Amino acid sequence: MKKLAAVLLALAFFAPCALAESNFPVYQVRAPGSEATVYLFPSIHAADERAYPLSSIVQNAYSASDFLAVECDVIAAESDILTSLRVMQKIRLPAGQRVTRFIPQELFEQAKAFLIERNRYANMYENCHPYLLGSAMENAILAECGLEEQGGLDLYFLQRAREDGKAILEMETAEEQAALVVDQLPAGVWTALLKSYLPPNDAVKRERGQALYEALLQGDSDAVEALLASEGAEIFAPEEQDLFDAYNNTMLVQRGEKMTAAVLGYLKEGKNVFVAVGAAHVLGAEGLVNSLQNAGCAVRRIE
Repeated sequence: MKKLAAVLLALAFFAPCALAESNFPVYQVRAPGSEATVYLFPSIHAADERAYPLSSIVQNAYSASDFLAVECDVIAAESDILTSLRVMQKIRLPAGQRVTRFIPQELFEQAKAFLIERNRYANMYENCHPYLLGSAMENAILAECGLEEQGGLDLYFLQRAREDGKAILEMETAEEQAALVVDQLPAGVWTALLKSYLPPNDAVKRERGQALYEALLQGDSDAVEALLASEGAEIFAPEEQDLFDAYNNTMLVQRGEKMTAAVLGYLKEGKNVFVAVGAAHVLGAEGLVNSLQNAGCAVRRIE
């Protein structure tokens, strides 16, 4: 908490009253023997009007790229009936099973009350994997920070790429993402995650969400990395280290390795790509900036 409070204080002190444009960081990646350039943009899945307009640095990097790469093309997934059905089949529990197979009944009732109070509860959550419940709680907290999914940066670029006729590359499919959270995370992870959204922990979540967003708006990569580094301690107790390790390995390490391989593939194939993925996949300890440098690429922030 002390580290988070220090970051919040610093951001509040240096934040201007109004930004003419946001200052999200952008990183240029080049590899020996390749003439291609990949740009890394640490995105956030929910935002407000202060994210726009994007800086000329971001706009120029996007315009210089022939492809947009994202974690998952959510627009395509939602508009494809078969994909949507397969994802829901993965998330929906077998007949006769309830979400309390994964989490205690008391915790479910608390999560349900939390969402009902915010007009975000749906009856289907009782018969679906707790991932859906956690996602709804996460979005509720982001909304309390003034951040909405419809304003998210990845969605903005997906819509813009369609308007511009720019090809879109997926690093993961919606079905792969669903399989990841349903099949690979131990059940105990969901109890820890859902508890982290409930009072009094929800206040910490809001502070963290606001701090991360402010840091990204201002282009303060050091603050972003500090917040990402301390995130696990805010969710998992010391005695739950094994759960944190499983969560970190599945959600960051494994996915990070796949994203690194994808970027190296783009460079090898001579593709100029603008990569817009979650900030933790770019700037965290397991992020693309570090992994691509370790792979021998030249990575620099564009100023």
